[in-house]
Amino acid sequence: MSEHPNVARIVEGYERYAARDVDGVLRLLSDDVVWHVTGGRFAGDHKGRDEVVAHFEALTRFTEGTLLLNVLDVFADDHHAVAHVRETATRAADGARLDVREAHVFHLDPDGRATEFWNVHGDPEAYEAFFV
Repeated sequence: MSEHPNVARIVEGYERYAARDVDGVLRLLSDDVVWHVTGGRFAGDHKGRDEVVAHFEALTRFTEGTLLLNVLDVFADDHHAVAHVRETATRAADGARLDVREAHVFHLDPDGRATEFWNVHGDPEAYEAFFV
């Protein structure tokens, strides 16, 4: 059985994020994407590409660009994808470290672009403590 093409699209998104290629990431999101974030100071629903970009920029400032998302596995079909990731970062203000596993859940449109995103934390307490 061959890999679903949306697996490659999701992996590409993480690669573009790691390369700080914002335009590349945006091409993989629908215009009206909703980025649901739980826990900590960045919690909330970021609606549309502009708000998602602002969210990414805030994360970059908060971590001085140290936030890394190591993709451990991706599962996808025509409508959904789930990425199992290890998220690491250093907090700029005091050097505190984050090292947690998460599931990232995506709803996809017919072209494979993300219409919604949710992060599900393996250790919600550690995530919230880092993003105070």
